[in-house]
Amino acid sequence: MRRAVPWILPAFVLLAWQAASFFGVVNDRVMPAPGAVVTAFWKVAFSGALARDVLVSAERALAGFAVGGGIGFALGMANGLSGLSEKL
Repeated sequence: MRRAVPWILPAFVLLAWQAASFFGVVNDRVMPAPGAVVTAFWKVAFSGALARDVLVSAERALAGFAVGGGIGFALGMANGLSGLSEKL
């Protein structure tokens, strides 16, 4: 029972959210129901689109990290090696 206690509030929130969406209290365009989110997740996960999109996002993040890290490293080296750069 002690392990179930932390899950009571999140479960209640999800059930209330699902019910509010079902009865039209919450607009699906603003905040889709949890059931619709799970259904969409399974659809893109099994179609292969999710893996492809995650890979594209990871490539973009790593490219940005490489560009930013490279610029930061170059400016840091310039700062450490050049008195003029340090003053500027």
